[in-house]
Amino acid sequence: MKKMGYKRILWLDASVLPWTDLNIIFNMIRDRGYFIQFNWHNVGRYMCKEACNYFDISYRETYKILSCSAAIFGIDLSNSKTAPIIDAWYNAAKSPYAFFSPRSDQNALSIILYKMKLSNLMWPYDTIGVPGNTNNQALFLIDREFVKPELCR
Repeated sequence: MKKMGYKRILWLDASVLPWTDLNIIFNMIRDRGYFIQFNWHNVGRYMCKEACNYFDISYRETYKILSCSAAIFGIDLSNSKTAPIIDAWYNAAKSPYAFFSPRSDQNALSIILYKMKLSNLMWPYDTIGVPGNTNNQALFLIDREFVKPELCR
């Protein structure tokens, strides 16, 4: 992405819909260096020994690590503090063990943030709404009901 000339990137899972002007989000990424949201649980209950070994972290310690949401993720690639997150995450993805857990991408990202001492950079999860229930702070809408099995008969 950086080689292609991009300065700021934003990943949105297929179920995530922007609920505001994306320029607002990209300005937040520019101003803070990132847009990462935390979840309300720790990584530990979704970890396995193999992934812990890759990250050189104890299973017990993973219960201290706040999980982030990898469904919405933005980084300023020109920010020297936050740009290395992408390289660390990419390198972890090359390992057969780093992503070996039930919540592979977000566990890996959460541990990377923790080890880089960037966990405190995460935004509250209240910037996400769901269909029929949004608040004034909602920047994104998550619609996981888009798969309608009754239509596939």
